Amino acid sequence: MTERKIALQTRILAIGAVGGAGLSFVIFAAIGRVLGEVGLGAYAVALAYAYPASIVVEFGLGTLLIRDSAGSVTAANALLRPVMVQRTVMGSAVMLALVACAPILSSDPVTQRAIAVAAPLVLLTPLFSVFAAVLRVGDRVTAIAALNIGMLLVQAALTVGVLISGGGVLGALAVNTLTSAGQVLAVWWLWRKYSPLPDLPAQQTHPLPDLPPLAQGREIAALVRRALPFAVGGVLAAISMRAAIVLLEFLTDARGAGIFSAANRFIDAAKLIPIALYGAILPALSALAGDPKSMRRAFAASQRRLVVYGMAAGLALALAAPLAIRVIFGAGFGESVVPLMILSIGLVAATGRGGALVWCYASGRERRANVAIAVGLVVTIGVGLALIPAWGAVGAAVAVVAGDGVVWRMSILENRATLI
Repeated sequence: MTERKIALQTRILAIGAVGGAGLSFVIFAAIGRVLGEVGLGAYAVALAYAYPASIVVEFGLGTLLIRDSAGSVTAANALLRPVMVQRTVMGSAVMLALVACAPILSSDPVTQRAIAVAAPLVLLTPLFSVFAAVLRVGDRVTAIAALNIGMLLVQAALTVGVLISGGGVLGALAVNTLTSAGQVLAVWWLWRKYSPLPDLPAQQTHPLPDLPPLAQGREIAALVRRALPFAVGGVLAAISMRAAIVLLEFLTDARGAGIFSAANRFIDAAKLIPIALYGAILPALSALAGDPKSMRRAFAASQRRLVVYGMAAGLALALAAPLAIRVIFGAGFGESVVPLMILSIGLVAATGRGGALVWCYASGRERRANVAIAVGLVVTIGVGLALIPAWGAVGAAVAVVAGDGVVWRMSILENRATLI
């Protein structure tokens, strides 16, 4: 039953992921064709700073909510209120800090302003994810997939309109921020519709009793302590995903970041289907925490699919790289071909590592997962510092693959029985 549930939810999330990948390509291709490598680089660098910062605000509480609720919407809603308080307070502080630090993070004036425009995503993304987590616990994955596609559809249309009217990279980022705000309002409405608070007295509007401020603070602090391992893992993973772009902008310029971003856009799209599987695996495996044998069997099947998919998709992308770059981004991005080939070869490690890490988090081995991610990040940064000054985007691609390979190897050693 659980394996069928995982398969069904994966198909739904994968459909949403494929649709989202197509729309994301429209957005990035439009920016690359209209604004060139430098414009795309500034756009990517701004998001490269905003995304890890949003993971800091996320603090692993979404993962903790899904795992600890074990399929119970009532339990998920019970955790919602303190999580919302934490994200609102922490998100506002981190957002303001990112705006203040923009001149330190980049020497390029356009990139500095781009970071400031993208800063609200630091708050908006975690707010969206917590309501989406509750909906996932309640098996409302179809609603989440439809909402993601709808938001990207609006974002793509508005971005193209802004670029045609001469809005530039700041206009494109403003569209991203505004549509993300709309997505938060939409997911809140869906939560109100599909996840009503159950079995509450008429005078009570939330599943937690009204507590004095000091008690509320202690409750939130306890929740944050429990989520700390997930927070550390999320921040390390987010930095790992964006480290190459930040290193390129720091060691070369925004153009180098744009060249790499064009190649990496294809890899991000290829990862969307595995990410859909991760989204289905985590709540399903968490519900099986009391039955280790069934939990391991369900995950083993998923892990094998991830490895096969990574090999097949990576080979296809490597062969199609010259044509894909020319058709999507134009002849001006010819230097993106080799980085795309290298990243495609490493796709199997990227997808396999993700699946193994999900198993670690679902089975309570989050600290060991964090060690693997940390070691992989050190490898990525070290290889990047050594290769990027001479090889640019090619060196960044090698650094990413090396880091993913180390994390996959370490997580396979932790979860070697899941491949049997």
